[in-house]
Amino acid sequence: MPLFFAGATLQKPRRIRLQILAELLEIASNGGATKTALVYKANLNFKLAQRYLDELEDKGMIVRREEGLGTTYVSTERGRKALRNISQALDFMSEAQSFQSDAPVQAF
Repeated sequence: MPLFFAGATLQKPRRIRLQILAELLEIASNGGATKTALVYKANLNFKLAQRYLDELEDKGMIVRREEGLGTTYVSTERGRKALRNISQALDFMSEAQSFQSDAPVQAF
């Protein structure tokens, strides 16, 4: 992801909601992950991560498994299918954006 200057600091552009959902589904699809792992790998805070996890769980895209010392979140088949669809949509959006930025500017 390209970096840009915002004032005097170097920052990454903000992610859209679909990117965050895709990241959580991807992390949870690799054998599952704890909330702490999801928070750190997706670069979210716990409160925001919980909102996304609740939404994914309500839609049947992720399941919560109580195991031994804690809770693990695992992507369901529906979640893996959604991840494929979201990834395709994000790829399309990225291609469309680069196509748009490559287009010559027309004077009116």
